[in-house]
Amino acid sequence: MTIAGTNLAGPPQTWNLNGVQQLPVTLGGVTVTFNDAPAPLAYVSGTQINALAPASIAPGPVRVVVQSNGVSSSPFTIAATPAQPAAYAVPNAGGGSFFRHGGIAGNFVPGGQ
Repeated sequence: MTIAGTNLAGPPQTWNLNGVQQLPVTLGGVTVTFNDAPAPLAYVSGTQINALAPASIAPGPVRVVVQSNGVSSSPFTIAATPAQPAAYAVPNAGGGSFFRHGGIAGNFVPGGQ
């Protein structure tokens, strides 16, 4: 999911794209929780956060909280709905290359350039 706003984080940061590894649940001093479960983060900036809903989230109302550098947002509620896996591209830190990714069964799977 994408969270948009202002003053969400500091400079833009993308998780380390080198090698196969899990997405972090903290990136650039930012965390996002869904019903108190930490969400893996792919990207954070001052105006955008890209997070994956934890696999434990069931369809229905979900309480989301963003924390940036120790300051928590007011909780907000979203409606979680079932979705099919998807593929999308995220840029490398310099914006010069894009990496394909697919979400399968709650996992984030790197697909190369």
